[in-house]
Amino acid sequence: MAVAKAGDESNQGTAASSIDVASVIPSGDNRFLVVNGGNSSVSPDALSSIVFGATTVGGTGYDFIHGTFFRVWCNVLINPAASDLTVTATLAATDDELACGAIWFTGVHQTTATSNHTEDSGSGNFDCDLAVTSETGDMGFAGCYNHWQNSLSEDGDGDLAWFELDIGSAVDGAGVTAAGAATINFSLTGSGNKDAWGIGGFNIEASAAAGTNPKGPLGHPLHGPFAGPIS
Repeated sequence: MAVAKAGDESNQGTAASSIDVASVIPSGDNRFLVVNGGNSSVSPDALSSIVFGATTVGGTGYDFIHGTFFRVWCNVLINPAASDLTVTATLAATDDELACGAIWFTGVHQTTATSNHTEDSGSGNFDCDLAVTSETGDMGFAGCYNHWQNSLSEDGDGDLAWFELDIGSAVDGAGVTAAGAATINFSLTGSGNKDAWGIGGFNIEASAAAGTNPKGPLGHPLHGPFAGPIS
């Protein structure tokens, strides 16, 4: 079964310590939830928690500060409830700007959901690029939080799942997905301010296809509990 994006929602706020993303409705088989966003202030506060309804979204995708004033983060949850619930991201204290988006998927491996985590940051241009190693049937994800303002587009291999523009003093955030390939090149382009950009991403692993044989640690098929020496 290949990974598929099933839906997305997002929200933004200013002078806030938490933010809600309503009507997050995972459904289908082998569900997976990605919640990403960012916050900014003179000293950006740490992410305290993310919950989906009453369930903690506790698997860390990435979390780092860039350009001194901006924090970009992402948490994940395997097998979220198939319910219409609200995602709430809470910071340690109030920050100037805050953005958050939720993307849910089907067909995701329920033990090892992500791999090949990577991140980058910079300043002085309108592009933030990130290459994610993936494969056919999987899906790539990237999320950004930038000091841009007037526009945001994905000019690489991906598609914008959610984006929030012109938050407070010219900040934007986004979540991007792309079909699996050997290398996925995400390339987000903005305009306006260009003080800082930060982007993180990873590969989302597909669940095992029906009828295939599981593989051992060296990638050899195993038939039964153990079929003898691996040659």
